[in-house]
Amino acid sequence: MKSRRKLLSILLTLSLLVTLLVPMVGPASASTSYTATSCPTLNAGSIATVGNLLINIDAGTFAGGVGTSYEWLSAPTSPTNYGIGINGKALAAYTHDAVALTRTIDITSSMPANVGSVANQVYTATAGAITIVANDSDFVTDDVATGTAYFKQFKLVVDKSKLNGANSANAGLILLPMAVDIPSGASGTCDVKATATGGSGFTSGTVTIAKVGTSTVDVACESTETITGTGAEASGVISIKESSQGGMETVKLTLPPGLTWSGAAPVAGSFSTYWGSPATAADITWGKSNGDRELDITPLNNLAADGVHFAGTTYFKFKYAIDVDDSIAKQGDITLSISGNNVNTTSLVIGTYGTYGVTINAKGDPTTIIAGKADSDSSKLGQFEIDETTKASLRGGRTVTLTLPSGAVWADGDVPNIDSAASTKDNVTGVTWAASGSDGRTLKGTFNITGNETANAAKLIFKDAKILVAPDFSGDLNVTVGGTQGLTGTITLAKVVAPITAAAETTPDVKIGMADQSLGDVTITEAGAGYISASVKYAALDTFGDAPTKLGITEDGASTGAELILTAPSGVKFDKVATVTVTDGDIQLDTSGITTATSVNNEGQLVIPVKSSGTKASTIKVSDIKVTVDRTVPEGPVSLKVQGTAVNECTKVATGVIDPSDTALFPNSDTAFKVKAATVVTPAPGTTKSKAVFKIGDSKFTLNGVEQTMDAAPYLKNDRTYLPIRFVAKAVGVPESNIIWNGDEQTVVLIKDSTVVKLTIGSTTMTINGTPVTMDVAPEIVDPGRTMLPVRWVSQALGCDISWDDATQTVTIN
Repeated sequence: MKSRRKLLSILLTLSLLVTLLVPMVGPASASTSYTATSCPTLNAGSIATVGNLLINIDAGTFAGGVGTSYEWLSAPTSPTNYGIGINGKALAAYTHDAVALTRTIDITSSMPANVGSVANQVYTATAGAITIVANDSDFVTDDVATGTAYFKQFKLVVDKSKLNGANSANAGLILLPMAVDIPSGASGTCDVKATATGGSGFTSGTVTIAKVGTSTVDVACESTETITGTGAEASGVISIKESSQGGMETVKLTLPPGLTWSGAAPVAGSFSTYWGSPATAADITWGKSNGDRELDITPLNNLAADGVHFAGTTYFKFKYAIDVDDSIAKQGDITLSISGNNVNTTSLVIGTYGTYGVTINAKGDPTTIIAGKADSDSSKLGQFEIDETTKASLRGGRTVTLTLPSGAVWADGDVPNIDSAASTKDNVTGVTWAASGSDGRTLKGTFNITGNETANAAKLIFKDAKILVAPDFSGDLNVTVGGTQGLTGTITLAKVVAPITAAAETTPDVKIGMADQSLGDVTITEAGAGYISASVKYAALDTFGDAPTKLGITEDGASTGAELILTAPSGVKFDKVATVTVTDGDIQLDTSGITTATSVNNEGQLVIPVKSSGTKASTIKVSDIKVTVDRTVPEGPVSLKVQGTAVNECTKVATGVIDPSDTALFPNSDTAFKVKAATVVTPAPGTTKSKAVFKIGDSKFTLNGVEQTMDAAPYLKNDRTYLPIRFVAKAVGVPESNIIWNGDEQTVVLIKDSTVVKLTIGSTTMTINGTPVTMDVAPEIVDPGRTMLPVRWVSQALGCDISWDDATQTVTIN
């Protein structure tokens, strides 16, 4: 065995010497990778600029400063006449070699100076360091619009002798601004293929610089205008946007009868480009036809090589003046009919004809709504007003929608009603309300107007609307307005307050796994008289046809009374019935009937029956609260939830009759208030002391006085005692599950509490929580394959005391 090990050592040494004798010719892992900064979708048959092609170069790739390196960059080969080019480099910019039949252009100056925070490996002030060389036979076209010459392929050449040697150890980046000529019939992706030569430092690969598809055009209105018919007036802002280059040819915008486009160009100063061409309105032909109702928008034929499209992807906006023939034009929305190749949009509202306007606002002060209460006085909204700024602004059949926030629903039969005495209704005969959606939050009102429009400006005041809100809702009740009438915004119609508040006098610490622990005394205060109810009420729910959800009040006559419930977190149980007293007010509680319970979610509950509601706001004190905190409870606050039918009339939804199986109206909102009454802390684990005694050469040892047997005996080496790994761990208090052996790395890890010790076979370096410590001996493996550790070093690293008795040849670990 020893002879074989010695032979292996000799062979390894010889191998190392041979390696040192081989000269290093460059970085072994030097390579390049390819990315594109963008990948636009382009039409087949189009010529367009695309993003930059980035060639990322490993540090030191072109070190050495001798010779040149190159690779070929090729366009797709099918269909034929695919071309790629350096954007903005026309054929005239290339130097032609009439003998070699090649064209060369120097792109050294376009390289970025830095890659991140370090100098770019290929950045230099010396001309000719980085060039593009193309064969005449690979020439495809020279496009005037993009100012770019296109080739089937070209060669990227790096002259290493002209690079800055000071940067040779840095990473590098070659940036190539690309353009592409996509032939008709192409599809899929335009992939540039990089073909590298051996030893060049370049790596072969492919990168997608464009996708080939169908470009589309979207027409939108960014803002609308009201046209009054008082001469030529500007339309709203119209925008035209291509999804990619080559989509727009001619876009036709046709006005309704009685409206015509005025002038030969857009309104002065209104034209601008978000991106791409055209640069100005003069780059577009603005034609009119169909009695000037149709506006034909066409790119000038000199903007792209194909004479049809813009040179790049376009997105521009403009306004155009409109004339009105009021004997023909109808008041209302001005809706364009839109057509043209590749155009997605078929119609578009760009404004209104007539000085119409409708507003909606809250009227008077918001009401106060009590969260979780379903009686009429506690659920009424404030009034709101809808006004026309001019007659005929409201239109029959148009709608207004009123959407409540999450945690609130409308009550049918209690929808907003027009206050006829306070309103100016004119031809408005009413508003038909119906539910919109299935969650009960949105009402849709349809205006009923004789003749479909008003003869005089109407003012409509709405009242009597009622809602129900979840018990945990609080703050402003903001209603979101929408609908086809054009009303938008939010109006505040109520302020929602909790029926009660709660506070704890103290928040003591409690520990997991312990019983009979005290929580802070809790005081529950009513926000108003009778807000803690004595009778069980439910929200009654019926749905019929298109009508909204109906929410009424159903009292459970079979119930013995409402209950106020204090619910603890899951895993916290009440050990006994707490002391409950009324300290202010005249609410009556059934103190003899107070019980403890456990919810289906393993939450402890204190159930307090309510005999009768108070005639003034009352205060209840809950004291002497004792709990058990089981081991599933996490550290943090112990918050008691104030729940129960006494403060929540939304606990069930009854259809016709009270049915315990009915679901809650607000299933995730059952708490009127939460109060922190304690904090869970985890007790520090107790310290366990142990004593282990080992004797050199003896496989038996004692642990806390109990004799045990090892599978290998301790021994001395270099004045250090070695023990088997498993028994060292047991002696210093490391559980077997915290002994981690890695056979591949020949390492052992011992974990005790917050200390992690790592040792390596044959190494004198030990790490303690990542910090290296040098030992005077190393761990080793002995026959038959036992891992032996120097016990003193390991014991001390894990916080144990160790002593040696030379007379008895024993080691004691405490």
